[in-house]
Amino acid sequence: MEKLQQLKLSDLVPDPNQPRKDFDPEKLEELASSIAAVGVIQPIRVRRNPDGQPAYMIIAGERRWQASKKAGKETIPAVIVEDEEALTDDAIYAHQLTENLHRQDLNPVEKAEFINGRIEYLKSQGVTNAIEQAAQELGVTPSWVSKNTAILKYEPEIRALAREGKLRDYTLLKKISGLRSDKKQQAIDLIERGEFNAKEFFARKRYDKKPKQEDPTDESVSQAKSDPDAKQKPAALRILFTPDELVKLIDKTGYSSMLDRHDPDWRVANPAIMKSYAEKFKDWVVETE
Repeated sequence: MEKLQQLKLSDLVPDPNQPRKDFDPEKLEELASSIAAVGVIQPIRVRRNPDGQPAYMIIAGERRWQASKKAGKETIPAVIVEDEEALTDDAIYAHQLTENLHRQDLNPVEKAEFINGRIEYLKSQGVTNAIEQAAQELGVTPSWVSKNTAILKYEPEIRALAREGKLRDYTLLKKISGLRSDKKQQAIDLIERGEFNAKEFFARKRYDKKPKQEDPTDESVSQAKSDPDAKQKPAALRILFTPDELVKLIDKTGYSSMLDRHDPDWRVANPAIMKSYAEKFKDWVVETE
């Protein structure tokens, strides 16, 4: 059962488990100005506060509540949810997650944290295929989930760029994360100054990858060193490149656009599929020589 009524802002408290933690100050001010002019158009959703005081806890709409306070409002339209099935922690979190994921002002790190939070919750409940389950709940593919949570593995300074809204392109974030430290810092500095041009930056042939250790037992490495003029065999290339390096290599060629049309999520494909793409890429390289 649900009912709509005007509630005092002072009678509301945010949900401490709300997945969204960051609110852009500028956008919050913009929303406050809008609310001051025309009021809150979409009611927030609340439940009775399990702790008793304040009387209600916000399920969805904390940003509207904060903006209403900034706008000098005393009340806000709210839907009070009484249905017990809709008030389980699982149901509330899923609702908050889905609502937030469809917000345009959500930064990539927030999105990743929301999704990962859901995955971790499902795992804690004994769900073995948590990624697939989360994908089904959100109406997306498992590869989409993997792509959108990969940013959590990147360095803090890379995540900061995304969190602050300075860079939102997932492919660029991944590329910059894969750079060696000096080139990575160079890219970060350019982005911070608003002078970063991806096409120009990555067109420099020696932006290079992170240095990687060579396996002294790898015969292909020894052969290449002993005969530097020898033409590298495609099979040896397959041995020397890691999946991430292979993705970066393909991204520098016209083959990437072919894969994008065939499979937009190829960059986060599972190892078996990536191996298949590597073989096809090798053949493509040979044919275009």
